[in-house]
Amino acid sequence: MALAALVDGLSRWLNRASRQNRFKALGLTVMGAIALISISPTPAKSYPFLVQVVGRTPPLYEFFQQQPQDIMIASLTQEVNNLPTFAQRSILTGREYALPYHKGYYQELRQRTVDLIAAQYTPDLAKLQAFIRQYSVDFFVVEQESFKPYYVKDDFWLRQYEPFAREAIAQLEGDRKPALARLRNRCSVLKSDRLLVPQLKIEPREAGQLEVLNAQCILKGKRRE
Repeated sequence: MALAALVDGLSRWLNRASRQNRFKALGLTVMGAIALISISPTPAKSYPFLVQVVGRTPPLYEFFQQQPQDIMIASLTQEVNNLPTFAQRSILTGREYALPYHKGYYQELRQRTVDLIAAQYTPDLAKLQAFIRQYSVDFFVVEQESFKPYYVKDDFWLRQYEPFAREAIAQLEGDRKPALARLRNRCSVLKSDRLLVPQLKIEPREAGQLEVLNAQCILKGKRRE
């Protein structure tokens, strides 16, 4: 009930708040929802399914914990869902949170997600930079395979966002590399391997390194890059 009230109250506030404040509120709400769930007094045995979240990239969590508390992290990876819990930092969107609990909440997260897909895979640096400014993004997190066509093709969650996923695949299969990929080496601030957890079923795409890219570095990039 507390979570439902939180989401409903947020939706009403979003309709009145400025765009910048909406971004901050959604990030805080995600962390608040996690806190409410974690302190729920309901006995564990009453849940039909319990999922234990295992953090597989401690260096990633430690890196973000050392950053200012008001940073915004943008990522299409599965791992980004763990950052509000293990790093206590806000994320732009995440597949675990993009659920239609409330129309206003879901519409905001959907818009963020499609904008992130477009920004991550556009070859136009100016569009990527405009996205960073629009959402006040501080860091991107990408995977080793993020810029290969199959990364989008084989991701059921990403394929829900059509025609944006289809356009991303076309970009990856084309001759021009995404702007984010072109600046990857220059703007990388952390590379982190993931821990192997025997009891977890790990998809091949989730076995490689995670990489953090600095958005301020991207903003300094030039169009010819």
